[in-house]
Amino acid sequence: MASAHKPLQKDEMLANFPEICPKVIGEPTMRELIRVLMHMVECSLTSDYSLSVCNFLFVCVPQWLYGLYTQEPYPTRVNDPGPSPNYSQDPMATAAQHANEKAAWELNNKYFKEPRTMDSALISRFISLFEEKYKKGFMKRYIANPKMQFQECFIWFYEAYGKYDEHDIADNETKMKKPWSIQDGWTALEDQIEEAWIYSRYCHNEITDKQAVNIAVKLILDTGIFAHEYEQWTARDDASKSWAQMKVFWPAKIDLKKTTSTTMAKHGYGMLAAEDAADSFAAAATNFSEAHNATQASFSNLTTSNATLANVLPSIQQQMQQQNAVLGMLCQQVANNAWQGGNSNNNNAGGGGGGGGGNSNNGGRRKKGRNNNNRGNNNGGGGGNNNNRTNGNNIKKNWPWNVRRYELLANGEPSYCFTHGADTGPHHTSMSCSNRCSNHNPMATYNNKMGGNTAGCERTIDARTMGLTPWTPPANWLQKQTQQYAANMMQQGTFQQATFQMPTFQMPTQPMQMQQVPTQQFAGMGMQQMPQQFAGMLHGQPVYFDLGATRNFFQGGRFM
Repeated sequence: MASAHKPLQKDEMLANFPEICPKVIGEPTMRELIRVLMHMVECSLTSDYSLSVCNFLFVCVPQWLYGLYTQEPYPTRVNDPGPSPNYSQDPMATAAQHANEKAAWELNNKYFKEPRTMDSALISRFISLFEEKYKKGFMKRYIANPKMQFQECFIWFYEAYGKYDEHDIADNETKMKKPWSIQDGWTALEDQIEEAWIYSRYCHNEITDKQAVNIAVKLILDTGIFAHEYEQWTARDDASKSWAQMKVFWPAKIDLKKTTSTTMAKHGYGMLAAEDAADSFAAAATNFSEAHNATQASFSNLTTSNATLANVLPSIQQQMQQQNAVLGMLCQQVANNAWQGGNSNNNNAGGGGGGGGGNSNNGGRRKKGRNNNNRGNNNGGGGGNNNNRTNGNNIKKNWPWNVRRYELLANGEPSYCFTHGADTGPHHTSMSCSNRCSNHNPMATYNNKMGGNTAGCERTIDARTMGLTPWTPPANWLQKQTQQYAANMMQQGTFQQATFQMPTFQMPTQPMQMQQVPTQQFAGMGMQQMPQQFAGMLHGQPVYFDLGATRNFFQGGRFM
């Protein structure tokens, strides 16, 4: 006859377990051990055990943790009833009495064996969640003691891998207080509180029952829709406001509110109205706060920029004064040395021979009415040497690679162009370059290249130290450049007035300001009739300048 109290077998218990949770990747941590323990709690509840309301939960967790789930006293394990029934020795005992004694033994044997079988099943599921190398040490212990209880198994892993520090404790408190929504449901809130609570106990920084209740109630009230339920909760006596009592009171309230809120929300009103309004207000407050912070950041950036510009302003003003001074000198020079037509002989070093005339600075261009003795000695009776494009220096090639071809600028720097590099000549700078790259920066100089081309920067030796003569502009080169620029501007009929815009503060008035006047206004006037602000006359046309128009010829305090 089959026993009416047959103990459950291990494979039967494993079959009742829920689906396996995600495995632990790498070395276990305290957080991962707690996560796996919560899975084992679920497993322990799946098989029936008549001596406990919570089935085999007492097998899985210690007594202090058992109180999180129920107010039932912590069950004690049944002692071994022995290998067989202990029948009565009374000779008058009947067969029915012996049958009852056997049934009692079978029941006690069931209650004794099933917790031990659950230990084995829980250990099998538990160790299956870890990588092989992290459970080798435990397996040696388990082989030596195959009747080990599950709680002993968990303690081994806790002592081996349950490391924590103050940062972990603070992070656990933050996780416990994470905002909760009614749409998450009671179960999510319960798991959030209990997992953090258990973690705190294993970190020896235990959160009390009252603290856990207070945190959970606050998260519920933060939704703004449980005012009436909270009144009912606070009306209870303190003994009825434990965590165990909260798990009885609040789930039904939350489920009801969630159901009615979802139903009424479909019609555009109902219990979600307060929540939506609260969410809208919170969103508006957040947006305002973010906008305010952005504004404060902008003001801070502007203050920093103003302070920086205030420090740079004196340097800018000094540069402008230097530019105006040089511009005034240039205007005076143009007025006193207006370029005349006809023959043009220069005064280069070397005398002209009889009837030969002086040497020309035209650089190879032949013009009517002029003596052109370019590129070498003239043939007119022993004329002097030409100083323009060298007479044997051959600066374009055959020079050492590290020798400068051109004179330094007036500010002591080598000439420089952002696009073409260094040692480009005083006529070719970042400001005056006519063949610029797409990201050309006209403010780049040799000492502040601003990310420009570094070609030619290896030329650091003065040509004179090598017995060579660097190229210098001829005496009337500046005058020709000025006249040509003015003639082009006259043909256009107007100059573009330069303006300087500085953010957040007013630039000081420029010490010298040129007036912009259409050329048609002065057609036919003589020199004496020209306004005082004009520098002079060129072929009957007024010549005038402004800072913006001449800046392409100006670099580092010297006209380029």
